[in-house]
Amino acid sequence: MASPHPHLAGFLRRFEQFPPGLTADEKTFHATFNVVYVLAVSCHLLYAILLLWLGEMGILALNLAMLIVDLVCLQLHRARREALAATLMALGTCAQISFSLRYFGSEAGFDYFYFGALLCIYSIRMSFMRRVLLCAACLSMPLLAYIILMLEGPTNPLPAGWMLAFRIINLGVLTIFFTLVLVQMGWSVERLQQRFETGGRFDALTGALSRAELVDSGRGMLINNGALSVMMVDVDHLALINETWGRQAGDQVLKELVRRMRSILRGEDLVGRYGGEEFVLLCPGLHGERVDQVAERLCKGASALPFVINDGLNSLDVNLSIGVAQRQSGDKDLEGLIAKADVNLFRAKQDGGNGFVSDTQLGPVGGPGIAAIN
Repeated sequence: MASPHPHLAGFLRRFEQFPPGLTADEKTFHATFNVVYVLAVSCHLLYAILLLWLGEMGILALNLAMLIVDLVCLQLHRARREALAATLMALGTCAQISFSLRYFGSEAGFDYFYFGALLCIYSIRMSFMRRVLLCAACLSMPLLAYIILMLEGPTNPLPAGWMLAFRIINLGVLTIFFTLVLVQMGWSVERLQQRFETGGRFDALTGALSRAELVDSGRGMLINNGALSVMMVDVDHLALINETWGRQAGDQVLKELVRRMRSILRGEDLVGRYGGEEFVLLCPGLHGERVDQVAERLCKGASALPFVINDGLNSLDVNLSIGVAQRQSGDKDLEGLIAKADVNLFRAKQDGGNGFVSDTQLGPVGGPGIAAIN
């Protein structure tokens, strides 16, 4: 489904204020019903003005009661009582339909909103049998109102002109209701699909390429016979950071590291998370001393400024170890290049870290293995 108009998309995004801990499916449900409740409140405010103007106090009182029910449902929904909120919404809507039919007759078109109640029931996340029972309860109310209407006729019919006006208004309101709700459902599903697809291509924590996406891209680079360098990057003493400051601090370090590496690398270079604190960099067209210069800039760039953690309360110096492998003539296996870079990374770690080892030389970078923690 195509994205909605930008202004409409911005309007709908306001309803995607998700409570913490929701799954992808729950986010779609939550966003859609946010629209339902806000539209219901808006409709009842509109009808309250019209009924007050007409002096129909009996049905006005019912309308205001439903307005209160909608506000209660909205609060229940935001408090994660979604099924209860949607059930009250469906029952209340059908009750209002029934009283409106009895009061105005079928010519006013209030029975249109029964389809809105059916949409609510269809969307509620509850067992099939409970939905069937709720549908039966909601269906019985308008049917009873129709029977009474047929036997007695409307008690307070409006003039024919107003009946037609109400029918047009009700049809228009319901059309807007269905359009926005269906667009919201499509918008939410599209966004969730994008998140799913993005989640397959990118690491959720750091935004670096996922391992599978990196390998696929690297194999594509190897199809050409041009130069290609692979770097295996590892954060020195990340386990100590996790033990001292907690895993959240370690996650913040990894995210900031990816940002710093991207600021140093070229646009065509790729950064992928290979596992844990290890990243693999693919640098097409880079070879010889230029590779060593980039590796040195990465080491120095990572440690140039402290890494801020714990919402700015603390900072620490972080260093990198890097293993560099350059493609040789005849190399067609990306995994083999990564393995060579991993061997050089192991050498850099054995030499104390905070440096790089390439196929041609060792490049130390001055500084402690892990600097002072503030």
